[in-house]
Amino acid sequence: MNKYSLFTPQQHGFRRGFSCTTQLTEFTHDIAYALDKRKTNDCILLDFKDAFDTVPHRLLLEKMTMYGINSQVIAWVTDYLTLRQQTVIVNGASSCASQVTSGVPQGSVLGPLLFLIYVDITEGVESHIRLFADDCVLYREITDSREKAFIQRDLTKISDWCTRWHMHLNLNKTVTPCKVSDIVHY
Repeated sequence: MNKYSLFTPQQHGFRRGFSCTTQLTEFTHDIAYALDKRKTNDCILLDFKDAFDTVPHRLLLEKMTMYGINSQVIAWVTDYLTLRQQTVIVNGASSCASQVTSGVPQGSVLGPLLFLIYVDITEGVESHIRLFADDCVLYREITDSREKAFIQRDLTKISDWCTRWHMHLNLNKTVTPCKVSDIVHY
């Protein structure tokens, strides 16, 4: 998948050569560079609500088709995801089985890969953006009110993406805006 540039370079989750450390290093470098130029950055920290559990299978398969993934691979993933059921057991009592129509199987090898295929929110975003799986930081140097409008426009694009692809931001974990204008020494 990396060979075909399927993943955005801003995504650092579940990829060889990428990690939360590489994401943090790139983000810190960008902020430090701006601070060296005496620039202020606005940062918005975003998190998807129940991200792995809410990926709609139908839309994931649609996205795989859009990316030009081989139809045999899509058929295999369709078989992998469909006809899954789940039950809940509490104190030895089981619920009725229910059909699972969303979510990528957590703890599987394929689950993270399918999630990364699904959650590419960077298209059309002009501000800096860094992702680690479902965690995201959107940031931009702010020199005037136009720059604030640009980061707001990018936030709107992400919101529109969420609506289109049936994902939700976790507002309890979203921090906006953080203003970075000085290095803090401890």
